[in-house]
Amino acid sequence: MTLTIQDLSKQAVNAIDPAQYARHRVHRGLRDPDTNAGVLVGLTTIAQVIGNVEVDTERMPVDGVLTYRGVDVGSIAREVQEHPGYAFERVLHLLLFGSLPDVSRTRAFVALLCRLRADVAFKSKNPMVGMTRGILELHRHAQRPDSISVADALSHALTIIANAPEILAQAVGRGPASIPLAAEMSAAKRLLSLLTSEDIAAIPPQHIEVMDLLLALHAEHGGGNNSTFAVRVVTSAGTDTFSAIAAGMCSLKGPLHGGAANMARAMMQDAKRRIPSGSWSDEQAIARYINDIFDGKAFDNAGLLYGFGHAVYTKSDPRAVILEGIAEKLSSGTPFEEEFSLYQVMARVAPKLFNQRKSKIIAPNVDYYSGFIYSVLGIGEDLYTPLFAVARMAGWAAHHLEEIQNGKRIMRPAYAYVGAKHPSCRLVPGNGGGSWQSAANGARDDTTIKG
Repeated sequence: MTLTIQDLSKQAVNAIDPAQYARHRVHRGLRDPDTNAGVLVGLTTIAQVIGNVEVDTERMPVDGVLTYRGVDVGSIAREVQEHPGYAFERVLHLLLFGSLPDVSRTRAFVALLCRLRADVAFKSKNPMVGMTRGILELHRHAQRPDSISVADALSHALTIIANAPEILAQAVGRGPASIPLAAEMSAAKRLLSLLTSEDIAAIPPQHIEVMDLLLALHAEHGGGNNSTFAVRVVTSAGTDTFSAIAAGMCSLKGPLHGGAANMARAMMQDAKRRIPSGSWSDEQAIARYINDIFDGKAFDNAGLLYGFGHAVYTKSDPRAVILEGIAEKLSSGTPFEEEFSLYQVMARVAPKLFNQRKSKIIAPNVDYYSGFIYSVLGIGEDLYTPLFAVARMAGWAAHHLEEIQNGKRIMRPAYAYVGAKHPSCRLVPGNGGGSWQSAANGARDDTTIKG
């Protein structure tokens, strides 16, 4: 007998009756089946995400709120726009240490990050896999790499973040870096230079400021998102910082978590092809396209509107509100200006049509505008998720440290067994060397356990 993977895959018995989940009161995806809210599994002081409030025991949708260490991201965005430079590094400091640093401390913090940079060499065909390899390669060079004392974990986390731009550049074949390791420049400036192949001096200051803000807005989003939860789960097992951040990378690589900006951008590119350019401000033409999306007749025929809606936010995503204004300023007077008008009209029309069909409130999310802004900056679609990863390492690091200091127990949830029951079994000779057959009360039944 010769076994093949194809044959075995057809014999895999993994289907579970969906009714079993309700019977055992299992919240699939760790979501409340009635409200879609995440099941409470922990506490955090790092970030808060609000999309609903409870009024007289009823959940009411509100404009979205996101805070980092209690500071509203809208306030952070205004601060870094009024005083540009090192926005991501300042937010990293806030997430890790609870305060936005002043100018002097920011310079000292950036200098520390600069000292942690290293030459890391590796090859990969997939950007996210390559970045994960780069992070794990840093483990090989670290002092006490498996230590999870607060000091060592912090040192290792900052080392990962300090080297993230160059690791990303190598993962997409843009390395080795031409930027001197001693150069005390922002992650945003290094990324734009590495990924667009532009001379640092030639990069428009506005582009650097926008990239800096994008990194800051993607840096953290609470403990319940899939990648951050993955980091906390493996951290609870006592693993090292490099492995914990790598776990976050593996989660973000999944298209249901990290691929949203790509799908939103691809959908809008499809809209541009289907809607004549002279009609990109025509609400009726855009409404027809959106209805075709809902009816499974446009884009990927899945009936899904990408870049809209969120697991927590309802009336608005605060990050999207900020990025809409950035996108408008960035595209003004450029070839992208007309395309931005398409985005604006789509953002007005789509939620209304969705509400008519589903009686639910949705709004553009952060991914809706991110891809557009990256395109204006000259960043290709293959870099959307890797850039997301560079930013989110800040939040992963903060949650990793918080779990080390407060978790104290390995996360070990339960799964209810709902499979077949075989009181006993015996080996029956056969052409393939025998098979296991179950027997109840000493009698042979018709169920064979193949293994």
